[in-house]
Amino acid sequence: MQNVLNQRICGRFIDFKTELKTHFLTKQSTLPLSPSLKGLICIFSKVEIPGKTRLLKPKMDLALAQQLHQGIVTHSALKTQEVSAKIAEGIPENHTLALKGDLGVGKTTFVKGLASYWGIKEAVTSPTFNLLCIYQGKRTLVHLDAYRIVDPNQIDSLTLEDFLIPPYCLAVEWPENLGERLPTPHWLLNFTINSDQSHTVQGSFTDSK
Repeated sequence: MQNVLNQRICGRFIDFKTELKTHFLTKQSTLPLSPSLKGLICIFSKVEIPGKTRLLKPKMDLALAQQLHQGIVTHSALKTQEVSAKIAEGIPENHTLALKGDLGVGKTTFVKGLASYWGIKEAVTSPTFNLLCIYQGKRTLVHLDAYRIVDPNQIDSLTLEDFLIPPYCLAVEWPENLGERLPTPHWLLNFTINSDQSHTVQGSFTDSK
């Protein structure tokens, strides 16, 4: 990491290294994280050593994280999958993605990119009718489509916990239908279609709870 690493996140500059040093490399680890740093910290891998927590190199390129926060525009399904494959590298193990957007905006296409990155050979399809699809590769990919869920408590009948075999990623389409039953923490990804028919995916890395 450079001696001084400044990234413009959420519209302001932060001295990234200084805040990390204060938070992780001193005994003041109880200090609250700033919203900007909290939003980025989940894309770093950490290793515990006696008395300290050190950060290793970022698993997701910081430039990509910033682009995703602002919104990444793609002009084809292939490009959407390429973007999701890059994002997959930075997704923590045993984590949930909340994929929010209308029908046809590219949510399932995005999941296909995740599957490709994790070496899943099986064809990925929308689980609209069976609600849940499970794919096994370098990571267990659990794809939940909550479009037909009208009561969040319906998720209990899916026995979802039985399929979350570590290391896993749970990708949830129509997460708003789960209400407070949406697993936490999670990243929120918003999908939209633009007037020129291009697609935008915009992400929040706040590890929402």
